Amino acid sequence: MKKRYLILFSLSILQACSEPPTGEPNYTDEYTISKNYQTVLSVKNSTGRELKRARMLLYIPVEKASSQKMTKLTIDKPYKLSKDGVGNQLVNIDYENLAVDYEESIHLSFEMQLASDLNVLQEGDVGNGLITRLDLPEDEKALFDKLLKEVQGQDNINKLQVLSASLKNNMTLLDRQEAIHQYGESNNEASLQRKIGIVSLVDKKATLRGQSNLLLAMLRASDVTARWVLGISSQGTTQLKQADAQLWIQYREQGRWHLFDVNAGQEIKEYTDKIIFRIIPDLIEQEFTAPEQLLYEGVGVNKV
Repeated sequence: MKKRYLILFSLSILQACSEPPTGEPNYTDEYTISKNYQTVLSVKNSTGRELKRARMLLYIPVEKASSQKMTKLTIDKPYKLSKDGVGNQLVNIDYENLAVDYEESIHLSFEMQLASDLNVLQEGDVGNGLITRLDLPEDEKALFDKLLKEVQGQDNINKLQVLSASLKNNMTLLDRQEAIHQYGESNNEASLQRKIGIVSLVDKKATLRGQSNLLLAMLRASDVTARWVLGISSQGTTQLKQADAQLWIQYREQGRWHLFDVNAGQEIKEYTDKIIFRIIPDLIEQEFTAPEQLLYEGVGVNKV
């Protein structure tokens, strides 16, 4: 089978210079709206055998961001909570001696304070983002540069709209097995293909992960400080469902992190019903076919 070139990213990731971080990020701390939310995660031992040990890892709302602050967490099971440097919170629930086909529901509730307008982050606490340089085969590089040229000199919103629409409307999404069948798969864990995902601008095909990482790389190459976040829109209800999870682009402008809805092709203006569950500071490393799969990871137990 004839194989097209894959976009293999040669990443030179540089942290742009700014004032060094000084402790925890500082915010204006204006969160004027309080809401309570609930969510339920149903899990099952679907391995077909009894498990001595199993584990569920679950992202819950980011502790503090420009648009939100979580003030209380309640879970109806024993758990451990870990946090990372960008504000993500990960719940760890351990199981022992799980019977075959064991199934249960985990109930979580969050007390949230939300901002009707974005809080300002001090300049010294947030760098200018990551710069990604791409070394591409000539035919791929020509298409990549052509897209960047179309947005040259435009403001951030126009860049987001043009680049996201171009990839969304002109590329065919492949699931992982289709992509491997057409392009093969590297067995080297350190290979660029394994890190980035499969993308071909020439063939106009990509996995969802590959397309997402390509958009992020294009934005950064266009001097937009951007990253992916995973969130859920409450849409007027207090019951949040993992299946409603979406990937939004978070981009930095004038000291604030703004949200852009790639599917709608527009900036998110109303933040009081948008809950951020996960900040992805760099490339998406996990293969996925739906954003909700980036919310949890089961070891021995799976989401039902």
